[in-house]
Amino acid sequence: MWTFDVYNKKNYDGWNDPSITTFKANILKSLAREIIQNSIDARDNKNSPVVVKFKLQNFNRDMIPGLDELQQRMEHIDKYDSKNEGVSQQLDIKETLKHSKAKNLPVLIIEDENTTGLKDTDGATGYHGNSTYERFMHSSGSSGGSQKRAGSHGIGKAAPFASTPLRTIYVGSMWYEDGEPKSLYQGKTILMSTKLDPKDNNGYASMGTGFWGDDNLEPFRKINDKRFVWLERSNGGTTIAIAGFKTTADREWMPIIAGYI
Repeated sequence: MWTFDVYNKKNYDGWNDPSITTFKANILKSLAREIIQNSIDARDNKNSPVVVKFKLQNFNRDMIPGLDELQQRMEHIDKYDSKNEGVSQQLDIKETLKHSKAKNLPVLIIEDENTTGLKDTDGATGYHGNSTYERFMHSSGSSGGSQKRAGSHGIGKAAPFASTPLRTIYVGSMWYEDGEPKSLYQGKTILMSTKLDPKDNNGYASMGTGFWGDDNLEPFRKINDKRFVWLERSNGGTTIAIAGFKTTADREWMPIIAGYI
């Protein structure tokens, strides 16, 4: 289930999200840099290297969580909201709609090992939103951590969204508390505001950013649908899955990513 919060005033998110635009100049370089930096920052055993795996798979649309819902939203955006955007943005919207209708989609799955994962546990301050999971999935303009860190989930967390016209990622994380495994699974999409169901929203537009998961924008704690087991983790670390991954490098994306790393 995808959930989009509703603005309680006449606010509006346009299509041209600046955090995504920042990384479009060199998509693969940005993706490699941000992923590797954040995985190194989260190293668990300091005496062993962090391992990061990139693998590209092709999935049927029913294996992509909530893709039918995204298609419905994109059809509404294309029909009613795109006219308020510029010509280039309108073309982007149609490209996103096309991907939301696809029968099959490429998914770039990035998995790291020997990392602490995205913990959904508040830090010493007890401030809600201080966990690494909250900073990565829900914060804006917040990175946290020491300034000596290579990457700390600041603006760089938007880099994966620049590598897919669908502007959608899914995250799986496992970590340990007192020796017990904890996990979470959630999706995030960055689209634009729309009044898909004005009666439910009192006439106000939804936010452009939505989350696939449990009620109240919370992540799932386990995968209950066998179609999505590919996102499930069995060891500590983080999985980032980029649905609709696309690059002008085509089949050469792997050596280019390796080169930048």
